[in-house]
Amino acid sequence: SNKTFLDYLNEQNISISILDDITAEDQKYISEISSAYGYFEMLDTNLSLIQALIPINQEMQISLFRQKDSYSIDIIPISYQTRDYFAKIEITSNPYTDTLNQTSNKALAQKITLALKNFNTKRLKQHDKIYIYYQQSTRVGIPFLPPTIKAIQIQTDNKTIPIYVDDEIGYQDIYKKVPYQTTTKQKVKYKKRVTIQSKTPTF
Repeated sequence: SNKTFLDYLNEQNISISILDDITAEDQKYISEISSAYGYFEMLDTNLSLIQALIPINQEMQISLFRQKDSYSIDIIPISYQTRDYFAKIEITSNPYTDTLNQTSNKALAQKITLALKNFNTKRLKQHDKIYIYYQQSTRVGIPFLPPTIKAIQIQTDNKTIPIYVDDEIGYQDIYKKVPYQTTTKQKVKYKKRVTIQSKTPTF
């Protein structure tokens, strides 16, 4: 949406005078709020705001919190955890729809579609499997940053097809880095292609 932080303050009946005490640098941060990230609220039993955490970008967030009868504001780092995950997707429709339905992770569904752009997914049949190895950052248990797919394996017709993912695009060839010693004894690397013979809430 096009809602601004000032709109949010007005909705919560919070005076914009709380911005008077923050630095010019922090005001610049506030002006950079992105609608790409969800925000979090803590409410009391009367549904009045106790605290809100509103991301500005991938690293910083606004902390808006109640102190007695007034509110204060601060700019603090975002705390999130990054872990590796595995997902097993069974094909019933197409990779995007099935990934979305089986993981409830829209960003992962978008990433798998991009990663398989060089693969003819129309060849996939019901009950074929896609195994996804990916990295995901979460904030209070909810996916925060877009996932990074590291590798994919497709199982179809009793065949296993490994997909190497580089810069978000998948390939059925992999690249192996081979050390090479120059006459100056400075180690450099070149890329050698190895072909696989396969047996098978917003603010």
